[in-house]
Amino acid sequence: MSSVRTNSRGPAALEPAAELQFDAILRVCANLTAPRPLEELLDELLSEARNILPCDAAALYLGDADQLLLVCRQNGNAKHDVRVAMLNLGLRASAVAAAGPGDPADPIAAHVARTGQPLSIVDVHALPHEAPFRFDESAWEGMRVHIVSVLAAPMVDHDGQVVGVLELLNRRSADGQVAPFTSRDEETLVSLAAVAAVSVRNARLHEQLSLSHLDTILRLASAAEFRDGDTGDHIRRMSLYCEAVARALGRSADWSRRLLFASPMHDVGKLAIPDAILKKPGPLTAEERRTMQEHTVVGARLLSGAYNDILIMAERIALGHHERWDGKGYPHGLAGPEIPEEARIAAIADVFDALTNQRIYKPAFSFAEAMQLMGAEGGRHFDPAVLEAFLSIRGDLESIYDAYRPN
Repeated sequence: MSSVRTNSRGPAALEPAAELQFDAILRVCANLTAPRPLEELLDELLSEARNILPCDAAALYLGDADQLLLVCRQNGNAKHDVRVAMLNLGLRASAVAAAGPGDPADPIAAHVARTGQPLSIVDVHALPHEAPFRFDESAWEGMRVHIVSVLAAPMVDHDGQVVGVLELLNRRSADGQVAPFTSRDEETLVSLAAVAAVSVRNARLHEQLSLSHLDTILRLASAAEFRDGDTGDHIRRMSLYCEAVARALGRSADWSRRLLFASPMHDVGKLAIPDAILKKPGPLTAEERRTMQEHTVVGARLLSGAYNDILIMAERIALGHHERWDGKGYPHGLAGPEIPEEARIAAIADVFDALTNQRIYKPAFSFAEAMQLMGAEGGRHFDPAVLEAFLSIRGDLESIYDAYRPN
């Protein structure tokens, strides 16, 4: 029996009612039209595909220049997000296909992207030697699933361009057994992939608009950073740390994204601080320290009166990111939950980045040294719950640190 199926119909027991699949696809179309962050859209696409065609795992690949990037994968109820930087602030996702045309070493997803045709495989471990594709097990390391059957479909946009690949693994029959994907499954996934292509294109346009907004924010915020003798990388690292912590705390993708956009403006009030104080190489006098502390109030005043959700959040961050959990911070000596959550998150990100960055008045600590120092401040400087979330994502923080390593 061939391990690659093209047009044969599988066991009838696996074919769900056509009208149910049609209704499900209509629901997907309706749900995916609303603007949203691309990574959130990708998670929902995979969840919907696995709901309509029950299977053990799913993956979504997106085209980027001449590469195909694995950007999202799911297994069971767990989501394993392969981080993709939609705002040019984070790290690149892993490239899974960059071989030349017709290369027999092509992974399945790359072959589907090149040919623009769906592909159903009964058993990936019984592929003939001459098959022009292979199953790339490395993409599923750590997922604890033994892959047998695979179904992949290209995501083709209105212009006929393949923008990605939707891939399902291990079809489950009604009695829970691994089985081949049917020709009806293939038709359904092709329809879902077409919806996905349009949704991804729209999400990318939305992300491009968001990127232009963020670029403006970063340029404005950088004006204060440059006066402080820093570079724009500080606000990039700090904002990425904030978003990562928010996600670790279980905040929504939308709230986390707002925090990513708002946190770069935390020190915008430094525009009003004299250079003699801002760039002083030695300790500040009591009077100079009071002047420096005014940057929180000035920043909040500059951002006040806005009706935009990002600027409203930015105002709270500017005012509260130097408050302390124990009430010994400034400008108002707020304590505990009196401090807005976004300011509590920004405080941790800002202090950590300050520790790892050289300033005119101090050397830089190593990443490991800074993490150790941070861990001792729970319940004093920092919200213990936020600090716990911060410490739990050390790997993500180190990736951001490496991507925008301080000089």
